[in-house]
Amino acid sequence: MAAIDKIYVNSYKEYKEFEEWLLKQPKLKDKYGKEVSIYSYFFTWWDNPEYWNRSHPIFSAPYYVDAYIIRNCPLDYIQKSLMLSYGHKTQEDINEMYDIVINRSPEDQKLIDVAKGDYPNKPISYWWLNKDDFKVIDGVITMPNAEKSSYQSILDGELYTLPSLEGTYEVGKHFKIIKKPFYQNKCNYPMSYTRNGVKRTPNWDVNISNLNLWWHSRNKIGTWDFIEEFVESEYSSSNTYCPSLKSIKRRILKWKLPVGTIVTLSGMYVGETYKIIVKK
Repeated sequence: MAAIDKIYVNSYKEYKEFEEWLLKQPKLKDKYGKEVSIYSYFFTWWDNPEYWNRSHPIFSAPYYVDAYIIRNCPLDYIQKSLMLSYGHKTQEDINEMYDIVINRSPEDQKLIDVAKGDYPNKPISYWWLNKDDFKVIDGVITMPNAEKSSYQSILDGELYTLPSLEGTYEVGKHFKIIKKPFYQNKCNYPMSYTRNGVKRTPNWDVNISNLNLWWHSRNKIGTWDFIEEFVESEYSSSNTYCPSLKSIKRRILKWKLPVGTIVTLSGMYVGETYKIIVKK
């Protein structure tokens, strides 16, 4: 489950309006078909208007859920919060940027020119923009060469239309070990051992090193999923653990990883590292 940012509101009234809207929404199905109430991503604050003397975060959800809200929520203050998170510039934003760039001092412009596309030696607002990035058409300031925002791509049905990326990549059916530890060792720990009277299970740390995959635990079932996908889980992590090399070999194809995935296995000792590549 990935969340790009939180939704903020500025008043108790906005907080309650958004809560009421969320409660009326249908459940969404995640990548594995589980129905999820989007209200579960709502933060419950003190139900007291006097507490609301400043803005508060009230919602944090995966991209797919945010996209649903962008396409369906009629509350303008919620849309403005999501515009900020997903890179959309309002006309007010463009006007402000234009005013700052046009009125930039010669000293600041010189620092920007010396930096040659890198950060200047002092903080300068919108240092990466120049006058040529704007065009005034019929009195309206525009940015004709600006990249399309993720917010607009969501509205246009180009992003996060499905909870899964399945079908966009080839799932590997074989794998090959491409790196082994540099020293001779069985590298296969006992399933358990006792230390100081406590039974322990040694584990191999499992990490995906070349793709933006995230480990999700779902009712004792573990899956690797792209961070852009919508997966309701008990917890998520950048890595997981397996008790033995044999268990990893049994599980790796069940994870349905994309061809080319590099799986890194780290043992208890320095240098005790395996690397596996998933193949066709």
